[in-house]
Amino acid sequence: MLSQIEASVRGSTTGVQLWPDRDFDGEVSVGEGIHACVKQVQMNGTMLAVKEYRYQTAQAVPPYGVVRAFQHEVDMLLAIHHDNIVGLVGVVLHPRLALVTEYMDGGSFGIFLWEVLTPSTCSNPFVGQTNDTFVDQVTSGIRPSLAFAGVYAPILDECWRLIPSERPSADTLVAQLTALLQ
Repeated sequence: MLSQIEASVRGSTTGVQLWPDRDFDGEVSVGEGIHACVKQVQMNGTMLAVKEYRYQTAQAVPPYGVVRAFQHEVDMLLAIHHDNIVGLVGVVLHPRLALVTEYMDGGSFGIFLWEVLTPSTCSNPFVGQTNDTFVDQVTSGIRPSLAFAGVYAPILDECWRLIPSERPSADTLVAQLTALLQ
């Protein structure tokens, strides 16, 4: 099955790379689940996210179920291309299965959540602006309206903090959203 994944990546026209090994700088854990952990990394000055699958490494080959789940995710990410969805950048098959994607921090997640919660009739104050104008407005505290955010407003407010280190981690966001759903 690993050879099928390798063939899919090599045959892709999306520019996704097959990396022989994980060779990243500045790994910072941003989230953990039962089957994988996600780390923020740097490669050649670009911020990326690496989702590394967990499994016992006593065998030379990952368990069949893990490989199937990995292949499904690779196939899905190779098929999806949209400006608002993080893209697949690379695939690592050895020593451990890993997906390398564009990185999305809590601030980006905040904008995504705001867009999901906000009616289409409400406009984003940043649409159509130059980068300089956007930066000036964000650094002066201008944010999209939270009028439709309801119970999610505090989460959005945290995600939009100016200093990235003050934004919630992926683990914190999952805990906050899970608590709201219970």
